[in-house]
Amino acid sequence: EDDEGYDYVEDDDDEGDDDDFFGNDIISPKPVGGQGRKSGSISSSGGFFLDSPSSQPPPSSRQEKNQQQENKKKQQQEKKERRAKTPLKKTMLDNNGNEMYLTCEQAELHLQSHLDNNSLETDDDDETTTTTTKEATTTWKELKITNPTLLANLQSMSCSTPLAVQIQSCQALLNPIDDDSTTTEQQDVLISTHTGSGKTLSFLVPLVQNILSSNNSNNNNVKIIVMTPGRELASQITSVARELLQGTGLTAALMIGGTPYHRNLDVLRKKKPDIVVGTPGRIAELVLGRMNGADRTGKLKTSFLQSIILDECDALLDYEPHSEPTLAVLEEVKRRQKHRLRTVLCSATALDLFEKTTTKKSSRSSILQKDDFLHVTGKEDDPLLATTTTTSVSRTVLHGSVHVSHRRFALDTLRRVLHTEPMPRQALIFVENARKVGIVVDKLADMGIVAAPLFGGTKSDKNDRAEVARALRDGYVGIVVSTEMAARGIDAPLLTHVINLDLPTDASHYAHRSGRCGRGGRPGVVVNFTSGNGGEKSVPKRFAEELGIDMYSVEARGGKLRILED
Repeated sequence: EDDEGYDYVEDDDDEGDDDDFFGNDIISPKPVGGQGRKSGSISSSGGFFLDSPSSQPPPSSRQEKNQQQENKKKQQQEKKERRAKTPLKKTMLDNNGNEMYLTCEQAELHLQSHLDNNSLETDDDDETTTTTTKEATTTWKELKITNPTLLANLQSMSCSTPLAVQIQSCQALLNPIDDDSTTTEQQDVLISTHTGSGKTLSFLVPLVQNILSSNNSNNNNVKIIVMTPGRELASQITSVARELLQGTGLTAALMIGGTPYHRNLDVLRKKKPDIVVGTPGRIAELVLGRMNGADRTGKLKTSFLQSIILDECDALLDYEPHSEPTLAVLEEVKRRQKHRLRTVLCSATALDLFEKTTTKKSSRSSILQKDDFLHVTGKEDDPLLATTTTTSVSRTVLHGSVHVSHRRFALDTLRRVLHTEPMPRQALIFVENARKVGIVVDKLADMGIVAAPLFGGTKSDKNDRAEVARALRDGYVGIVVSTEMAARGIDAPLLTHVINLDLPTDASHYAHRSGRCGRGGRPGVVVNFTSGNGGEKSVPKRFAEELGIDMYSVEARGGKLRILED
């Protein structure tokens, strides 16, 4: 019970798994073009940046070593006998008679098959086909993103061609608000598309262009506030904003909880940022003042604020510790405004928020009138997306479910999943709470697998957390074990595998978790663990039905993650 059921017990293993399994088999020693490194700054991490195999201490005597070898041989013999009695499930074959495995390569083939089927169902003269072709060739200049520095920065960020959601958001948001503006048409925007689709730039690019095109670009006031539910996401958005703003004369500042309040005030006073990105509690302190201190008026002036963005809006407004300061800030800035404030809501599952609001009365109802928002989704008929009424999931990701007879076999099965070919470039493993993060990291270490912990709460050091999140994004860490906090906002381009050791609570959370891989149209793999003889085995398929995706039964056998016949 102390280990939450995650005892390391070897399941019915297969050939090839008796080799030593070292940490550097799964750790990415370096990102593309970079060098591996060792971090000495994270004492609680277990040195997970090491690019060398872990080793167990040698046995104290030759007798102990011989005994260990005998026990190992005995276990291997028992496993072989069990395998001989248990018929193997058949691996699914593709149209060419080849065995199918849950890999990124198979994800690409699966997507291509879907695209081929989609193209057969589309009339050549259909208006949708014409629209899709047109959007595929749209440029930033055609969208009226005209500032040359902004265009050069997009080029250097490898974003020379706008994505579908960015095309629609530019069309919705490119209308700068000046002091004498009285227009109310199409001011508020809801951006709801799958994770990894380019949502951050979808609101930053047009809103920055608005500032550069307006008469107020040099008035030294905050013009955009971006609120996010997590510090890591806020930091990531700030980095993107600063890269986008280079050479424009505009600046962005990060203001989050856990940092000295007086330093935020110094930044506001001395640097006068145009864009402020932060967490709801700290933004509320800056706008409204600190209720437990002398500052009760707030130092962040919002008279010239043009836009306020709620990124991951459902997490901001559906979770009381976030919703109270978020709503307080919205009410205050709208009260202060000389002109109409533009509100932008962003989330892959944003429409869920409206569904909940219509079913119960709440203080957020006044700002969540669905008809007041222009809905931006990317292409509604995009064959790259599996879309339901409230959620969209990328079709570049392949989903599978592996079942173990008992939870105590989960970690050994996880070891074999991580050891399948081709090896995961990076893997993000989800468990349900911070205590399990520590347990799983320790158990993996006992198996010679080095993993980094990532979780929030009072027991988490924010510097450690930021370092792990940054290493995951930059590709310097191969395996991360995390709670739900990593399901939103972290953009790790090299991440190939998401593993749900503990299943999420619902399909909406599943969509956010799976969206950590397959970013920007890249292929990815999601592996879900179920155990026991209860109803848990059917949960992944139920999520798949709700999200409109395929869910395969898989098994780690023979060094492959095999897709099984039903």
